[in-house]
Amino acid sequence: MVFKRKNEAKLTLMAKEANLIISPASDEDAINGENLKSGFVLASSVKNLNSSLKQPEYKTILRESLASAGEDCPKVIYDGKGGWMGLDWFASQPTYEACMKVCEKNSISPQHCPCNALFNIGQE
Repeated sequence: MVFKRKNEAKLTLMAKEANLIISPASDEDAINGENLKSGFVLASSVKNLNSSLKQPEYKTILRESLASAGEDCPKVIYDGKGGWMGLDWFASQPTYEACMKVCEKNSISPQHCPCNALFNIGQE
């Protein structure tokens, strides 16, 4: 599908509600019924089909980030070898020395080891 933009600034400000059916397979009968005549799905039908959605990012066109975005994502550090490791492995250590042992055990280079930052070493 190709969209041609006309007066992008006005269009962007005008569009506030999602104009995309999130789960078309489950609503196939509703989509095909009345909308087959016109060849497209009416905005009112899209709104009705999406009315049961709970997530705000699916209901409207977002203009700014959600306050809750990323809250459920664990904090991770790059291991320097193409992988990632949970920051909790390091942050849960009681001492700087114990944290450094986790880096050593997992072959994490000094430049990627988070222990200095976690224990405020060398930051004055």
